[in-house]
Amino acid sequence: MPFVKILDSYAQLSESCQNELRKRAHKIMCRQGGQLLAPGEPNQHLFMVEKGLLRVFHQSDEEPDAPTREITSWFVPEGHLAVSAVGFFSQLPADEYIEAIEDSIVYKLSHADLEILYQQYPELNAVARAVMEQYIKSQQFRLRLLTYKNVLQRYRYFLSQYPGIGKRVSLRLIATCLDVEYHHLSRVRKEL
Repeated sequence: MPFVKILDSYAQLSESCQNELRKRAHKIMCRQGGQLLAPGEPNQHLFMVEKGLLRVFHQSDEEPDAPTREITSWFVPEGHLAVSAVGFFSQLPADEYIEAIEDSIVYKLSHADLEILYQQYPELNAVARAVMEQYIKSQQFRLRLLTYKNVLQRYRYFLSQYPGIGKRVSLRLIATCLDVEYHHLSRVRKEL
């Protein structure tokens, strides 16, 4: 099971821990455009992408009369975990969407099962630390991205942090990640 293999790559897991993960993780197929999580839903699972691509995003609520717009926090390719962290760890309703932007094969593991596994298998704590480090890096990427004033700098930084994703994701979705207008990004990309 790829889910177990990826977790094992962070830290050596015992055979019994791997077997228990295989029992508790559930494989799901998610079509392009399908949602794994939406705001207000119980935030009970973390997801690992075996194949495909997900994005985590929220909708702005700037002004009551202004149209809402999507803001992509990050993209989740194969071999990575997706979670709406605040809601998952505090077990509050989600405030973000997790959506497949390609047909995807995803494994999900419930918060309740994860808590049981932490108690039974302390070696999972090393995996959790490594996953949290990865999550913090993705959030650091987001913060750094937004400090660039220039659209070209933002786009180049995005491409350096997500090699290959730029070819898999529409320019409109990239613009929502860079927090720039689509037409500005389109013009900048033509200049490259």
